Amino acid sequence: MIGAPLLTVLGTRVSRKKMLLFLMGLFIADNALSAAAPSFGLMLTGRIVASLAHGAFFGIGSVVAADLVAPQKKASAISLMFMGLTVANIIGVPGGTYIGQAARLARHLHDRRRPRRDRPPRRGQARPRDRLARVGERPR
Repeated sequence: MIGAPLLTVLGTRVSRKKMLLFLMGLFIADNALSAAAPSFGLMLTGRIVASLAHGAFFGIGSVVAADLVAPQKKASAISLMFMGLTVANIIGVPGGTYIGQAARLARHLHDRRRPRRDRPPRRGQARPRDRLARVGERPR
């Protein structure tokens, strides 16, 4: 709500192409910062700055899309640009969620195969040395 008008006004002296490239670079950098953030505060800061760039990018992008086509095709160009956002949300969000869950499951399954030596075993779970106990002998 604040970022799009502010960044658009600040970018009036820059060509639209350079402004779009700057905003896309800012958006990518802030999302990368959010993904690799070691703390919640840094992740939240990256998400807020990325949201500022997002609104300005689509505002300037719709103007550029309208300027690239003939006057009778302006509405179609703008709708096509926003259709890309809609398709990204419909396919990208569930796809990203699926990939994230699959990676989490793969890591969980990988961790379950390896014995953990850094934590005590759960109640009733044998320690590695206890598995070598003789048959019929109660583990310690």
